[in-house]
Amino acid sequence: MMPSLTAIVCCALLFIVLGLMWLWGCSFFERKAPQLLVYFGFAFMVIRAQVVLTLVGVHAFVISESLEEAKSFAAMVLIMYGVMMVVTHVIKINR
Repeated sequence: MMPSLTAIVCCALLFIVLGLMWLWGCSFFERKAPQLLVYFGFAFMVIRAQVVLTLVGVHAFVISESLEEAKSFAAMVLIMYGVMMVVTHVIKINR
């Protein structure tokens, strides 16, 4: 069972926002305080993981109506997370 179109669009928007925040934060810390860039990376990694895990947990326990739907949503989010990480690192390397 595929996740709904609403879930797909909301997750895509969430990952776009997370990716942009990552790029803007890295640019900010590179300009203002390069010595703190590592701390920003670790802190944002924790925040990003918490947001994604909370999203999957809420969907699995509250919104989804079956185990199959919860699994497909979790797989979709995992794939989107991976794509977001690859795209943001490629953009960061090419800047």
